[in-house]
Amino acid sequence: MGVSFHNLGLGKTDLKVFELLSRAALNELELEFDYQKPQAPAPEHRRIRPYHLANRENLWYLVGYDLARQAIRSFALPRMTNVVVTEQKFTRPADFSPDRYFGKTFGAFVGVGDYAIRIRFDADAAGRVRERFWHESQEARELPGGGLELSLHLGDLEEITAWVLSWGSHAEALAPAELRKHVRPPPCGWHGRTVEPDIPRRRDEGVASPKNTACNTGPFSVWNISPNPDFS
Repeated sequence: MGVSFHNLGLGKTDLKVFELLSRAALNELELEFDYQKPQAPAPEHRRIRPYHLANRENLWYLVGYDLARQAIRSFALPRMTNVVVTEQKFTRPADFSPDRYFGKTFGAFVGVGDYAIRIRFDADAAGRVRERFWHESQEARELPGGGLELSLHLGDLEEITAWVLSWGSHAEALAPAELRKHVRPPPCGWHGRTVEPDIPRRRDEGVASPKNTACNTGPFSVWNISPNPDFS
């Protein structure tokens, strides 16, 4: 008998960088590094007081105080290069709490909002939702017919938007209005997520050409979701 684990999309981590960050955080030493944001043309130089290393969604993040921005930020390790641990000491604030810092995140991105999320799942998806713990704030309400309503309190909508969309027609965003706007159904309803290409068909096939249907939008239905913000 054995035990195995599999995680999809494991983050890549340079062990040397991880060791430097760990040493700086444990010894309360400021560090410097270059940070490459996903859509930035070039890396930015940062000087940080490292508070905590966290593994979120299979990716390691450094949480620390950014001296230039005078705020606590989080940094994904794969985006960090030229890491240097300085000799400058600092004292980690006694009231810093990783649980509180990440308390209103659905994954890794820390938002500044306060959103009361409500999502309705149909009976086909409700069983899979029930068997997992999704967030510290979650509350579940059983619905007639086997469905489930899940409530959460989050600080940002980006990650929850992608998560709701991943359930396809089995999930509906009920609140807040901002989430409903991003997760609204396509013109043909949830089951119209993909539309057949506009290919001419013979009349004797007995199937109307998509060209003549009001819901035809081409080979794909597309949702325009803003990219995840980089709070660092």
